[in-house]
Amino acid sequence: MSLYIRDSGVWKKTQQGDVFNRVAGAYRAARQIWVKRGGVWFPVWGYAPSPTRYLRWGTANFSDTDFLGGKEFPNQAGVAYTVWSGPQDFISSVCTNVHTTRESDVLVEMNCSFPNYGYVAHPLEFGIATFHDNNSGFPGGWDGIYWPDGSMTEKTGPMLVVYDDGGGPSYWLVYRTDYSGIGSMSWTVDFALV
Repeated sequence: MSLYIRDSGVWKKTQQGDVFNRVAGAYRAARQIWVKRGGVWFPVWGYAPSPTRYLRWGTANFSDTDFLGGKEFPNQAGVAYTVWSGPQDFISSVCTNVHTTRESDVLVEMNCSFPNYGYVAHPLEFGIATFHDNNSGFPGGWDGIYWPDGSMTEKTGPMLVVYDDGGGPSYWLVYRTDYSGIGSMSWTVDFALV
């Protein structure tokens, strides 16, 4: 993707360092600009991934979209919901499995016992993920991040959050399985930009 500016009637393609932000009264070169297209954020100046950010996954009971846990007690299994303090706490506590290479075709295996869901988080710079069910061979099953516990809505995931994995705050995408209690499952995850 490119960003063009018009200078003296001529369109010029910008490079990193051509655009500045004003922060606390001082101008600083923008490291990256993100453009939202089709509900998804994309970097303007190429793909420059952090070498330390990786795919993470795990299982947990339901959390509302604010990542503070469920609001009604008890959950479908009659157990109190776990409470988190937001996306940072949620991803760090739940998505404890980490794939430590930056590649596509990642194998994700988990056992989602009732009433738990599967959750996956990854840096936005990977692009949108596609989940292929290794049992059926079909893609899908990971659109539930916006859905209430035990039911569906028209809005589907993933959800954009800010998360700091130790390399500084950055945008991450979080996905949730469509249903809880799906048992032992395995998916191959492909990324649009990796």
